Amino acid sequence: DGSYKQEESPRYHGRDVAIMRAKRGGALALLGSATPSLETLANVDRGRYRRLYLPSRHARAALPEIAAVDMTRHGPGRGSWLSPPLLRVLAATLAAGEQALLYLNRRGYAPLTLCRACGHRLACPDCTAWLVEHRRLGALQCHHCGTRVPAPEACPACGVPGRLAACGPGVERLAEEVAARFPAARCEIMASDTLAGRITSNIASPPAPEPTARRIAGRCQTTTLSHITTAAPHPPARQPSPPKFLPQSADNPLVAPENLGYVMGGRAGGGRVPGFPKNF
Repeated sequence: DGSYKQEESPRYHGRDVAIMRAKRGGALALLGSATPSLETLANVDRGRYRRLYLPSRHARAALPEIAAVDMTRHGPGRGSWLSPPLLRVLAATLAAGEQALLYLNRRGYAPLTLCRACGHRLACPDCTAWLVEHRRLGALQCHHCGTRVPAPEACPACGVPGRLAACGPGVERLAEEVAARFPAARCEIMASDTLAGRITSNIASPPAPEPTARRIAGRCQTTTLSHITTAAPHPPARQPSPPKFLPQSADNPLVAPENLGYVMGGRAGGGRVPGFPKNF
C-alpha cells in the first residue's frame, strides 16, 4: 500500500522500517493484509517469513458471497457508471433496510476536465498533474501539490464558453447517480476532504429508519462498518504513470481485478447479516 511510503525526506517505507526495528530489538513483526505485496510473498516462499492464516472472521461473521460482473456484457448504460446487475443488488439491499458501500479510489467529481472545442486538458499551473474537479466546492484541485483554482466557465486555451466536459467518475459523480436512482436512500461520501479523516456517527450508525448507500474514497482495507451487507468496488481507469519497480496492479492491490473481491469481502457482512461484495 502506497500510504505506508513517506514521500518527504527522509523517505522510507513504514513496513520495512517496522521489520528492521523488530529485527534489531529482537521483537516480533506481524504483517496483516488480505492482499500482501510481492516482496512479502517472496519472503514467505524463501522461508524468511512465516505465513499464518485466519480461518474465520471476527465475531464468527459469515464470509460473504463474491461475484464478478463481466462489464463487456453487462456494462453501464450511456451516462451511467453503475452496471445493471449492481443496480439490482443495490435495490434489493436498500429494500431490505440494509446498507451498501460503493468504493472508488478517486476523490472529487471527475479526474479530468477537457475542452470539447479544442481538446485542451486543464492541468495544474504549478506542476504537471491534471486538475481534478470538485463540484461541491466549485473548484479544480491538484491532488499532487494541493493547488486549487476556481472552476472556469470558458476554456482557458481557446476561450469558448460552455464546452468544458468532466471525464471519468469520482466519488461525487457516483453519489450523484446513486441519489438520482435511489432518492429515498440516505447517502454519505467518505473521503479525506469530506470527513477530515474520521467516520461520522451518521455513517457508522445502524440503518434505521431509512436505507443507506455510501461512496468511499480512500483505504477500504481499514474500513469496517458492521451494518453494511453489500460492497462493490469500482476499478478506476488506469492513468499513464512513470515506470515503477512494480506493475500498477501489484503496486496498488486495489486496482488488481483478482484482489478486488477479497479486499471488499472484508467490508461486507461484518455483523450478523451476511454480506455480498460484487465487482462492477
